[in-house]
Amino acid sequence: MKKKALLILALTFVTTQSFKYDYAKRKKFTIVWQPSHQTDTGKDFSEAETCGAIVDAAIAFKMHPREPSLKSKEYKVWSLGRKDVHHADSGSNTMIAHTSAIVDGKLSGYAYELQQSNKKHPEVFIAVHNNGGTKRNAIWGYIHYRDKHENENRELAARLIKAVSAVTTLENRGVLLDSTTGRNDYRCKTTGKLGFYSLDENVNSAPDTGKDFSEAETCGAIVDAAIAFKMHPREPSLKSKEYKVWSLGRKDVHHADSGSNTMIAHTSAIVDGKLSGYAYELQQSNKKHPEVFIAVHNNGGTKRNAIWGYIHYRDKHENENRELAARLIKAVSAVTTLENRGVLLDSTTGRNDYRCKTTGKLGFYSLDENVNSAPYRVLLEIGDNAVSRELIISSEGRKKIGEALKMELAAWLKEKVQ
Repeated sequence: MKKKALLILALTFVTTQSFKYDYAKRKKFTIVWQPSHQTDTGKDFSEAETCGAIVDAAIAFKMHPREPSLKSKEYKVWSLGRKDVHHADSGSNTMIAHTSAIVDGKLSGYAYELQQSNKKHPEVFIAVHNNGGTKRNAIWGYIHYRDKHENENRELAARLIKAVSAVTTLENRGVLLDSTTGRNDYRCKTTGKLGFYSLDENVNSAPDTGKDFSEAETCGAIVDAAIAFKMHPREPSLKSKEYKVWSLGRKDVHHADSGSNTMIAHTSAIVDGKLSGYAYELQQSNKKHPEVFIAVHNNGGTKRNAIWGYIHYRDKHENENRELAARLIKAVSAVTTLENRGVLLDSTTGRNDYRCKTTGKLGFYSLDENVNSAPYRVLLEIGDNAVSRELIISSEGRKKIGEALKMELAAWLKEKVQ
């Protein structure tokens, strides 16, 4: 290894938020309701009118003082009657021509509604429709296939339809995956499966915890603290050049401020001729020819006040990367309340659809040796955005974490060059 070690502290923003959020520490959260805008599903029946009225009743309802308090902002997104969109009052949620298609330069009613919803940064999105041709007096719930929040969405949908069934004569028909309907031709870009446009994670950003928690801000501050920290004269000297690679705020890349490190659509995909934020960051990192690459993230939905290390599966430097990651998370755990959850292979997460070309295994784009030229590459998940919130949003906590990373990295590098 060169005596002058080159360090890249690589920061990327990844959406790891969960529906199981720390509501106790929030003042309000946001719910978006999307009633059907279809007026063409029956000669003497307006689905739009029916579903609109149900949503209005839900929003207007005031909870009894003895019931759980719902501290929220609620919005209804509806294209009904609009002239600046196509299929404003009709169309199927499972048909390209009625959803993602641009007609005469206009968005569809569904696309308009999702655009309006995403602007609100909701944690919860509920679409309300009526069925037809089933010959059943019933209620069904649908969730998106292979969504990272699939289990929580299933629980929410199950509870909602059970509650409605309990106060009506509607039979509870359970919760189904949108991929099972086999309707029309709209497909999720991530899975390639048929699905509901409104539930597709590539279209609908809910749940979005960015309003009350910014992973980018938190991790950016940790990285800045690490870079700024000056070693004590008695500590191992870190002779290095350090850089932060960050796409945040850029307009010339897609998913500059959002997206998953494990999803093709957010990493390796080219959209409208643009690289992704992750691809831009790795491009900038590779230009520096670093020996060490450290990605800093926060976890979410784990219910653990902890820190995790990740390394790339079957990397030729796997043992050294494991040692580096283990030492870094041990150092942070030692100066905080974060539990040391050890070092895991990126192939074990089973998230989304990005695969390493070499192994064919699911993995983290930022750690893939076919993308990242640094020999030593680790990804740290520092804290949970709900459970560890107090620590990771505090200036003192961020500084303490950044300095611990820098000191342990210096010690590891000193041993490497001896």
